[in-house]
Amino acid sequence: MRINENIKKCVAYLQFKMADGSYKYAGTCFFIAFEKQQNNIGCVITAKHVLEGVRKHGLDEIFIKLNLVNGKTDTICTKINT
Repeated sequence: MRINENIKKCVAYLQFKMADGSYKYAGTCFFIAFEKQQNNIGCVITAKHVLEGVRKHGLDEIFIKLNLVNGKTDTICTKINT
């Protein structure tokens, strides 16, 4: 299935790192931002089953792979919070 180019620009991909150093795709996410007490707060949103699947591997970190406007990608590592 081909993914529409506009969709690829507004989502990020979640990965987890295996013991051998390889990465496996876990799912997708998107971002929201809101203001609380005059502070901007950003959040990453994904489905609960995506994080549960990563935790089944005994992991507590997930990698967010971003498509950049210059055509390259960037990856950010973060802890999984509940």
